[in-house]
Amino acid sequence: MQSSRNAELKLLLCLRSSSSLKYLGCRFDRGLVGGITVTMAKHPLGAWWYDSERYCFSTIAYRPGQINVRTVDEACEETKRLATSKMVRETVDRESR
Repeated sequence: MQSSRNAELKLLLCLRSSSSLKYLGCRFDRGLVGGITVTMAKHPLGAWWYDSERYCFSTIAYRPGQINVRTVDEACEETKRLATSKMVRETVDRESR
């Protein structure tokens, strides 16, 4: 079993190396005590953390994970899905005004 720190660093590297997430304007930062925040255009999208063999994501701090996956690749794919959905919602909102 890997440590939370190592698991989160692997995820951070995967997220930062994704060209599609860069294109969507995503930024990723790991806190001093763990967890990876996900922001888009300086607005928080949520945070990933590693918890006993799974990655958890939540849009609200200190809330149980809304998304739980087992691998770094699954976490990256979920992040792409979340970021794309947010961008689509914002585009539709702008166009409907």
